[in-house]
Amino acid sequence: MFDKKRVGFWAIMIVILGIVSIGVYKAGSTLRKDAGDYIVYLQDKRQLLHQMMASAKERSLLLLRLYSEKDPFKQDDLSLEMNLQARMFNAATTDFKKRTSSKREREIMDEINVLVSQNTPLQNKAKDLLMFWEDKAQAAELLFGHAIPRQINIISKIESLMEILDQESQSKIESLDIMSSDLNTHITMFLVFFLGTAFLFAKRNEYRLENLVNEKTEKLKNTLNELKKASETDSLTGVANRRAYDDIVRKQVLFSRRSGAALSLVLIDVDCFKLYNDNYGHSKGDDVLKAVASALHNSLPRSTDVVARYGGEEFAIILPVTDMNGAKKVAEIILTNVNNLKIPHEHSTAENHVTVSIGIATMYGDDISEDDLFRLADKALYFSKDNGRNQFYGHEFNPPLPMLQVVK
Repeated sequence: MFDKKRVGFWAIMIVILGIVSIGVYKAGSTLRKDAGDYIVYLQDKRQLLHQMMASAKERSLLLLRLYSEKDPFKQDDLSLEMNLQARMFNAATTDFKKRTSSKREREIMDEINVLVSQNTPLQNKAKDLLMFWEDKAQAAELLFGHAIPRQINIISKIESLMEILDQESQSKIESLDIMSSDLNTHITMFLVFFLGTAFLFAKRNEYRLENLVNEKTEKLKNTLNELKKASETDSLTGVANRRAYDDIVRKQVLFSRRSGAALSLVLIDVDCFKLYNDNYGHSKGDDVLKAVASALHNSLPRSTDVVARYGGEEFAIILPVTDMNGAKKVAEIILTNVNNLKIPHEHSTAENHVTVSIGIATMYGDDISEDDLFRLADKALYFSKDNGRNQFYGHEFNPPLPMLQVVK
């Protein structure tokens, strides 16, 4: 015969445990979602600040180049680049202002807007003096006495925003740690109580419940550790993986559409890699991929440039705010760095050492789409491979002309 009281007790305890488990699951899900959303929020803000910083510095350098440039055609090109950097700065500033979360951030943004509104007329006046009036003396007074110092002050304000963002990030992580610790404490207290009560009725359930406590606590710790990883990397090469590439290229396409800036994609394929694996072994092949990934990373001139392993022996490099000329310079550096590795490959049809073939695609503003950008780069890559390897070709879409230009 069974004990009705014991059956009733266990039924009640199971119901209570079920209710608490649902509560724990919902609390854990909320914590994971909040942490994930906040990581994306911080990444967006940090990217906007980097864009503001890059545009402010680039505009200052363009002014200095304009000051020393005598060729009127090159002066026109520099003037257009200055206007582009101003639009990019304004776009990033507008987006960042929508994301300001503290009073201090809003105060600094207001100070930056005041400095920009004061400095822009000075920069434009200096530019006009250099281009139309050829009055370098007055232009020098405006540049070095007023415009450049104010630009330095703007950059200093942006650096202050970066410091605030870092402090905010650290504070949020500490808050998540406290929330996780409190949740673990409450779970532990309840399960210890449940364990103690169950011990009076059934000694055999003690270890099972203790294991449940450890399992729940370990799962929460693992979840928190995963949420703290802000970037995703390829386990073999250490560069960004395909998932990170898809996320980054999507964001850069959206940014280029808003700002009208160029966006370049560089695809890299290790030449005759299957022959290398077949003759030297897969372990050596993995070493080649690691070395090539390191060479690609060392070839990038800016922190905003991203290299990712797209799949197998194929890599992709995302170059924001970069036209075809800039992408070609990066491709030249890549070819030099990979050739300098001097990794023997006697079975290659290109050279007697490991080489790469490169395809480049550049698009602009509203004409950019993720699929078209990749398709053009892939087409250029196969053009490089079909014409001898260890080289690069590119496809550039130049609006408003409805045509593609193949460049080398």
